[in-house]
Amino acid sequence: MNACPVRHDSLKILARAELGPYLHLTLEWPDDRPAPAPGQHLRLAGGDTLWPMLDCRSGRLEALASRIPATTPDEHATIEGSPLELPPGDAIILAQGLGLAPLIHLCERWRASPPGRLLALYEPPAPAPFRPRPSRFLVERMPPGVIAAIPLLEDWGIPSRLASVDGLPGAFEGGADELFAALPLAEQTTTFVFGDAHFLARVNAGQQKGRLMRPVLSEA
Repeated sequence: MNACPVRHDSLKILARAELGPYLHLTLEWPDDRPAPAPGQHLRLAGGDTLWPMLDCRSGRLEALASRIPATTPDEHATIEGSPLELPPGDAIILAQGLGLAPLIHLCERWRASPPGRLLALYEPPAPAPFRPRPSRFLVERMPPGVIAAIPLLEDWGIPSRLASVDGLPGAFEGGADELFAALPLAEQTTTFVFGDAHFLARVNAGQQKGRLMRPVLSEA
């Protein structure tokens, strides 16, 4: 794991909004300051973790958190994690919980310069941090009735599907890893995985069965 100290004496929370059980924070982030890349997160001095959702622009950084930071992030933080490189081909993103933030961040980079086809599979908490939308994109061999998608990715033209054990309408009944196992996978497809330790353990179990060809895992 890479860690780069980032001083931000003037960094402030400009806005906050509830997204299901999470908080969407808008942070002040000067344009001349190094910003987190997809796959990286901010570790605050008080121990809290913030997951950037979009590239920094106009002096602002959008991030997702599980709660309001215990201390105002006005002293220092570290950028942790290794930046993710876009693969030279197709990719699938598996994400769960707070993994929504790096999922969106990576999709933003992919959208700017798509090297291949991309599919995002997300396992939301209850309640979901957004209102699912029926997808307008057909996905090969998707189980019947699985149409719930991430609205932002629909707007970006990126196919997505949801998986839920909480009876979310239009979602696959089960985990995102189970939905992934039900889909065909080309040999050179890169799989990015974002989620908590339990989710990564589930995905690793599938990897031991040879299901993941080129996995990139990141705990969120």
